[in-house]
Amino acid sequence: MTRTGNNAFFVLLTIAVLAAAAFAQADVIIINANVRTLTKPAKAEAVAIRGSRIVAVGSNAAVRKLAGAETRVIDAEGRLVIPGFNDSHVHFLPLGNTFSTIALGGSLAEDVLKRIGSYTAVLPEGSWIVGSGLSETFSAEDTARIDKATPDHPLFIYLEGAKKALVNSVAADGNARVVEGAELAKFRRVVPKDHSTNYAKLAETASNYAASLGITSIQEMSSDDRRDVYRELENAGRLKVRIYDCSELGGKLQPRKFEDSEMVRGGCRKGFWEGDEERIPELERDAAAADADGLQVMIHAIGRDANSVVLNIFDAVRKTNGKRDRRFRIEHANGITDSDRKRFAEIPVIASFQPHLFRSSATAQIEKFNAAGVRLAFGSDAAMTDMNPLLGIRDAVLGNGGKFTVEDAVRAYTLGSAYAEFQEDVKGTIETGKYADLVMLSDDIFSIEPEKIADARVVMTITAGRVVYRAK
Repeated sequence: MTRTGNNAFFVLLTIAVLAAAAFAQADVIIINANVRTLTKPAKAEAVAIRGSRIVAVGSNAAVRKLAGAETRVIDAEGRLVIPGFNDSHVHFLPLGNTFSTIALGGSLAEDVLKRIGSYTAVLPEGSWIVGSGLSETFSAEDTARIDKATPDHPLFIYLEGAKKALVNSVAADGNARVVEGAELAKFRRVVPKDHSTNYAKLAETASNYAASLGITSIQEMSSDDRRDVYRELENAGRLKVRIYDCSELGGKLQPRKFEDSEMVRGGCRKGFWEGDEERIPELERDAAAADADGLQVMIHAIGRDANSVVLNIFDAVRKTNGKRDRRFRIEHANGITDSDRKRFAEIPVIASFQPHLFRSSATAQIEKFNAAGVRLAFGSDAAMTDMNPLLGIRDAVLGNGGKFTVEDAVRAYTLGSAYAEFQEDVKGTIETGKYADLVMLSDDIFSIEPEKIADARVVMTITAGRVVYRAK
């Protein structure tokens, strides 16, 4: 090879090496963290992310080697980092709809501004804040404070008695004021008629709210098959959580406009039984048909008799359709006899349980499920109750003398929920190759008193390698 040829070769080789190094660089690295992986090794200092996946977990020194000029470096400053929470039982659009109206209950005080602030934090920009109950005794200064707190959202809130309303600058062309009479009627007509039925905005609101709680995945139990709504939100870059969307057991699926993706998936059918004896044959028939089609079947049941009936149905279906990895689920699984709890493990059936919803009896039931070898998936049943996973973790471990630990509870809210949707190979732990779905907390919930777990704050949420929430 000539000298010129050698030079050209080495130039090409250098370019190739540089390109390979750039390809190996992480997009994001988190350093100086208290990483709880929920796998082996159990702890680490740092995590590297490329695209939507974790590419390294280990020491600061090892992970720093993957940093390049374009890598975003996040210093956790010793904070706890765990897998993103996966809420196994949510009614997502109803959750978003809870932010459609705000009831302020009379006086204008600091808590009113905090309530309004909690809405502006999750509502998409431009969404209306509509409510009632504002005190008539507020001052011009109070009006200015509310106006300053809502720079990106038009606001229309009735005063007590509903004969007057406060509108902010965004709604009223730069002039925040109280309106009444004909002007009040005009503003009532301005509020969008689909304010509480705009599914895309409701979904985006719920997504924003879930991300603020460290939730990176949810399992939608409303059975209304809104996957196209979620895919449109994903395609617009505004979906912050992964969604496993379940349709109605026995119902017809809507025509699909989009295929499923890593962020939005179907494949589950949810039924409901609470005592109608005449429906048992129909429910068993629908469950058998869905199971034969390879779909996952889950059925709502609360109380001794309801759970026993659903267990009978699942047992019959598995015997009829033969052996496979089907992962039956009972949603709520509350109020069960010891003998039926053993059947959960034998059939087997996953207990999709909500510790905060059933907090008065949660600890005792969870201990018994755990002792019987039943797989647990934790969720909230939001919007029926508070969605915050830290409330569920606290209520799962309080007063049990260590029989069900914080790690057990976190695992049920992450890996357990991932297993309950056939996703344990890609999420639920922090390890190389899995989705980069992480949450950073202000406090180490593994070491503080259980009573204080729910006082911890979410500092950052990362979904698919993207920071989707950062505390102010």
